[in-house]
Amino acid sequence: MGTCVWGDRRYLWRAFGCAVLLVALSLPAYAQQPNTIGDPSQTITFGDILNAPDDLELNFNYARQEASRGNLSGASTALERLLLLEPEWNTARLFYAIVLYRLDDLLAAERELLILSDRRLPEPQALEVTRYLSLIKRKRQRLHVRGFLGIGSRYDTNRNFATNLDGETDPILVLGLPAITFIQPEDDFSYRGFAGLNGRYKLSPISRHALYFRTSGIYNEQDTIDEQSFSDVYGEVGLDFDVRVLKVKPHVIGRTFAIDNEQYFTEAGGGVTLERSVTPRFNVSAFGVALYQDFNSIGVASTGNLRTGNRIQTGASANYAFNARNRLGGRFLYDDKAANFSPFAYWNARIEIDYLLLLGRGSFLKLQGSTAWAEFDAPDPIFSPTLTRRDRRYVSRLSVGSPVTAIGKVVGLELPESLSDLTLQLAADYRRQDSNIGNFSYDNVGAEANLIWNFDFGR
Repeated sequence: MGTCVWGDRRYLWRAFGCAVLLVALSLPAYAQQPNTIGDPSQTITFGDILNAPDDLELNFNYARQEASRGNLSGASTALERLLLLEPEWNTARLFYAIVLYRLDDLLAAERELLILSDRRLPEPQALEVTRYLSLIKRKRQRLHVRGFLGIGSRYDTNRNFATNLDGETDPILVLGLPAITFIQPEDDFSYRGFAGLNGRYKLSPISRHALYFRTSGIYNEQDTIDEQSFSDVYGEVGLDFDVRVLKVKPHVIGRTFAIDNEQYFTEAGGGVTLERSVTPRFNVSAFGVALYQDFNSIGVASTGNLRTGNRIQTGASANYAFNARNRLGGRFLYDDKAANFSPFAYWNARIEIDYLLLLGRGSFLKLQGSTAWAEFDAPDPIFSPTLTRRDRRYVSRLSVGSPVTAIGKVVGLELPESLSDLTLQLAADYRRQDSNIGNFSYDNVGAEANLIWNFDFGR
């Protein structure tokens, strides 16, 4: 039997395969656990409630149904009516407290939880009461900071972005003349670490207005193709306040990106985001950002200064919650990038769609897809003096995740509840770029595994 070393790809693939199997086994088992807000087995109308107002079970299932559909106000009303009929029904009162919490009525939610805390409850319910009392205490704090730490590994089949064409379909050009590329796709593993913080400070104890910040960073080290190693650090600070029916978020942004320990670019600027909840299930937003990108620091005799210029991005998004577990989102983004040298300037339009399925208590499945169109402002004479580059890009991605406590149950381990915030996430993706200049056409299949710890300060 061979020795498993960090860079041995055979063992890394085996480890990744084992991780996929464990997460796959844990997802259905975990999703079947009782959920506080689940779907009733049948559709119940308000007319059914009017015909049987004293049917406790029917009223309870109606409340569960409405909560699952996102109608928390309707669920709250049904549960309030139910508790007037049966005030000692602890399960219904706990459900009522959770609905109130999700409605952001913290005072009423705390009142119901304190009533339950004086009663003799089964251990699972007692733990839920304690957990939500703790959540309410944290939510009332004016300063709330949440963070994450993670490590992971990724595999790419074409890490050097070599063209997938032979020059027969679309031209591979050098100085405008057809050429044959000798650069072949190279696969590679990378190892990564990442971290981030998100903070929010309420401007007053009862105000919804707040200052916020978010920052994140990743360091990615390639196993073989060292020149593709990178680090990426992002920061954002802004205000979040309500103006009638809108949430307005003015903010400033900064980012720095380095490749192989050499600065590639920095950018800084600001923008504003407008959000509106059209219904409890449906919300929309629009945003605009103006940034200045500086490529001056790329090498001593580089063309970095030619790429330097402003970047304007605008976009809009919409999100719809089918119920408490299924969400669909879409975004449209448009970029206009200026540069000191027009062949490096471009516009880019992108459409993104994602679907999120929550499987309960931290387990999830997410599908993402996007397509983009890009066109540069002028021909690049290095490739062609007459042909202006145009690209079409496609990305599809599937990711799943589950807390390690759920995975532990699959293999017969009872891990402590303190590890429930530690999640194993697995993903696979496909990226493709088609260009009218074959030099820039490529595709890549990737897979990654990440272990992520989410935490709250002051928890």
